[in-house]
Amino acid sequence: MAQIKVNNLTFSYYTSADEIFENVTFNIDTNWKLGLIGRNGKGKTTLLNLFMGKYDYCGSITGNTRFDYFPYAVSEQELAENAVNLIELWKPQVPVWQVMIQLNELNIDAEYLYRTFGTLSFGERTRVMLSVLFAGENEFLLIDEPTNHLYSEARNIVKSYLRSKKGFVLVSHDRDLLDDVCDHVLVLIKLILQYKPTILMVEHDIKFQEKVATQIVKVV
Repeated sequence: MAQIKVNNLTFSYYTSADEIFENVTFNIDTNWKLGLIGRNGKGKTTLLNLFMGKYDYCGSITGNTRFDYFPYAVSEQELAENAVNLIELWKPQVPVWQVMIQLNELNIDAEYLYRTFGTLSFGERTRVMLSVLFAGENEFLLIDEPTNHLYSEARNIVKSYLRSKKGFVLVSHDRDLLDDVCDHVLVLIKLILQYKPTILMVEHDIKFQEKVATQIVKVV
């Protein structure tokens, strides 16, 4: 068990005068299944990208852990590759057999790794990527909208799979997925009068509708 500590995080895009985060402070336990929710434009994916080190920011994000992000970027050229060849690009040094174990948990045959990635359905691509994501060790995983474009059957498989895991942040507008999977929730909202980001930490209690705010992490 470890903690990721976000202290006085301030960030804005250079193309905008408005700050996405201003002096935001909170902690995340790496054993949590943390739902990250908020309306579009409130900074959910931006926060994941800050964890991944994609942008410069003020303040600090510290913790003895590595991050990995779903979905992996796939170029037009890479769509013509067999999925197994993409593993080294997405998560170097992870043995294929570990990915196969995760594929089995996702109810998909290992044979799909040897198909051209571009021929797979969205549900099959999602499950292949998740199997690679969770095949690593000692990582805190950042999962962005895993059920987008999925039919009901594939969505239920992904939901059941994530329910069995821990150590991730989940961004989703799928309320049922959040209800069923997450044990903590981080809510990004804006104050109506001040137009500044507010972050609430919410403890899990059976269903999302029954979760109550237990700590206002930062109000700016």
